[in-house]
Amino acid sequence: MLSKDYPMEEVLSGAYLFDEYNPDLIQSVLEKLTPDTVRLNIVGKKFEDKTDQKEKWYGTDYSICRLSEDVLQVIPPLYRFLFEVKVILD
Repeated sequence: MLSKDYPMEEVLSGAYLFDEYNPDLIQSVLEKLTPDTVRLNIVGKKFEDKTDQKEKWYGTDYSICRLSEDVLQVIPPLYRFLFEVKVILD
């Protein structure tokens, strides 16, 4: 819950502190990170003129689009990293 105040020692975990190490669960989550399921946020002044929508509460400019082929070419190294994480977890 975003509106709850947490003591300083719980700020990073909030209500979601996992106290069990579960490599199968970690692997299951990592396998769900694909180009079709990922939400990629790119933030920077370089993109100021490339937005076409405005968020209603804070007036933040943004745009929603499919990942370009250039970005998709960068994703395979991410998969290699995730595989290395799996190997380390095993």
